Amino acid sequence: MSVNEKLQTARERLIRLYSFLREFSRIRCSFPTNIKEHSWRLWFSELPDHPSISRTYFFTSEEGENSASETEGNGFILRVRRPKLTKPPAPPESIKEWLQPSWEDPFKQDVFTIASKNVELPDGASAVERFEDDKKRVEEFERWRKLWTEWAANERPARQAMKVFETLYELYGYIQREGERVELMLGDGILS
Repeated sequence: MSVNEKLQTARERLIRLYSFLREFSRIRCSFPTNIKEHSWRLWFSELPDHPSISRTYFFTSEEGENSASETEGNGFILRVRRPKLTKPPAPPESIKEWLQPSWEDPFKQDVFTIASKNVELPDGASAVERFEDDKKRVEEFERWRKLWTEWAANERPARQAMKVFETLYELYGYIQREGERVELMLGDGILS
């Protein structure tokens, strides 16, 4: 066997060895290459529009300098603070027991009442009372419903911001515990 053949054989063996080690490393320490493979992700475009969430977008100016589009020099890309949540307007006593249980949830499209219920008469007999039987109760409900609708429209972004805050706070705790094993990364890209 000539020297050239020995060198060629040695190269082929080294290539196979490095290929084996590369594949072994991929299996042993696989890194996600697709964003869907990551255990957690947050899209800026899906963040709620609320004052407790601040974003700074960076861009390159014509002079080639990086600058922030919203606030200059604050040193953050995303800032999330705990939003202040509010309770729904209290319903009048006359309609409180007629409301369905979901009236405190601002994500419900509307509030509803129970159509009818059984009541006990003074003589001990029972009767069916309908919500519409009392005109004053219906008017109070409509006035309160307007207040509730306005509250719900204003409260939804705050509740969404609270979910983002809680998720990030949980992630912060996870990174504090598993800091050696996980890394928080920020990505930006343009596909052309």
